[in-house]
Amino acid sequence: LGNNRKVALRVRPHFLFRDFHGNMYESSGIERCAQIQERQLRLQPFANAPELYIRWDRGKFAEDAKWHKDIFLQAEEDRGLPDREDDFSCGCLEISPFSGAVSLLFSDQPISSFNPMDLRKREEQRLENIASSLHSSDPLLRNLLLAADQFIVERQSTGSRSIIAGYPWFSDWGRDSLISLPGLTLVTGRFDDARSILKTFAAAIQNGLVANCFADSGNEASYNSVDASLWFFVAAYKLIEYTDDWDFVRDHLFEGMTAIVEAFMHGTRFDIAMDEEDGLISAGNPDVQVTWMDAKVDGWVVTPRNGKAVEVNALWYNSLKIFALFQEKFEGHSREITALAKKVKISFHKVFWNERQHCLYDYIKTDGTPDDALRPNQIFATSLPFGLLDHHEERAVVDCVFSRLYTSHGLRSLSTDNVHYEGFYCGDRIKRDGAYHQGTVWGFLIGPFISSYLKVNNFSMESQLRASLMIEPFINHLSREGCLGSISEIFDGNMPHSPRGCFAQAWSVAELLRCYIEDIKGQKPEIVI
Repeated sequence: LGNNRKVALRVRPHFLFRDFHGNMYESSGIERCAQIQERQLRLQPFANAPELYIRWDRGKFAEDAKWHKDIFLQAEEDRGLPDREDDFSCGCLEISPFSGAVSLLFSDQPISSFNPMDLRKREEQRLENIASSLHSSDPLLRNLLLAADQFIVERQSTGSRSIIAGYPWFSDWGRDSLISLPGLTLVTGRFDDARSILKTFAAAIQNGLVANCFADSGNEASYNSVDASLWFFVAAYKLIEYTDDWDFVRDHLFEGMTAIVEAFMHGTRFDIAMDEEDGLISAGNPDVQVTWMDAKVDGWVVTPRNGKAVEVNALWYNSLKIFALFQEKFEGHSREITALAKKVKISFHKVFWNERQHCLYDYIKTDGTPDDALRPNQIFATSLPFGLLDHHEERAVVDCVFSRLYTSHGLRSLSTDNVHYEGFYCGDRIKRDGAYHQGTVWGFLIGPFISSYLKVNNFSMESQLRASLMIEPFINHLSREGCLGSISEIFDGNMPHSPRGCFAQAWSVAELLRCYIEDIKGQKPEIVI
């Protein structure tokens, strides 16, 4: 705070100290939880709560415990959640009339030295080092690099790096982390972070499955995902493209890959297994959702996709192709896996091609019936490293997705002409989960779409110009909507596509950054595998 005339200042901080899903209510047990020593306050209202430290360079802190009662939370009311809470204040910082400046510092660690200007300069330099790490003055690139850095964290339970899927309420999810890894760490040159993240998930593989998510409060992980294990292969392949670090893959990832392939071929948890007749992967059952479209509320499975999902089998084919490359490199043979990959490619076209709509079915039900709801999952069949369709079919898929699912902020999760389409993500939990994958726009899907769009148009100048125009709404979103400096998880399917869900989502940032650098700017990795 700077001023030219003398002023008196009173600062009363208010605290909640709660989980982001919870509410705080008055409790006499926390009213004497402050310790003050040498212009530093330590606050820890509960034994398991994080400590908070406040330090100041002027004035005196007067203890005066008060509760601010019955605060109304509009957003919680809109979501059908408890909408009242109390916050706590342990006292007030009183500063007698002064001129010049006063500084306050909040930290979750003890503040041993107090030089606010130096701290500010150090943080500004840290941010500048991140923004300029690719030696570019491009403002979009600089902003995306800063946004990307916010999701890379250290997991204390493993001592290694991980990726927070989204703020404020997601932890590190396997699927989200592995989809995000190329954009957050490889195109940005953070190769050591990429290796550490891959080691984190490799070490947690069980029954041939990569962890779907780690618990917020401990080391336990859940494994209810079929595609996280397959994205693991794609991330490893991208690591080789950028680093040529075959030794790392052999020493830390290949054993896990072998376990995944064997488990998928012979069957593992959540009814995940290869159909021996066609080589395709079937997964899930009516009660367990294992694809990324996994909304379930009060026993209602909103998007039942148990059976053979299109993106899962596109990933399965890519995983087999990648595993064959690694197997040939490390073991000198890959005949069985190569033959299986060929079988999968033939079966994929036979099973998923929708001749009537010239696109791909979303999934094949367990009774063999194809589901022809138009969804964006088919775009992965054209964006992944190893394609499954010929050029004309790929173009047809991209054209179909563009005309019926594309929006200014990503792809709709369901076409607007479907009877189950929901255009707004709002209301209580049942209404929101009912719309989550039923028309809601997902920002991260702009990445595979732009990659596919440029691919089928042979990266022509016209297509590159159109792709550049496609990302302009995200430039506005970064600076004027939602969480400034980041990209939201989802957007309403209907205009004006208001941002919803997590206000900062890792794969939304990562996929925009990846496709911007690799596809629009044309800075692809130089290593050819």
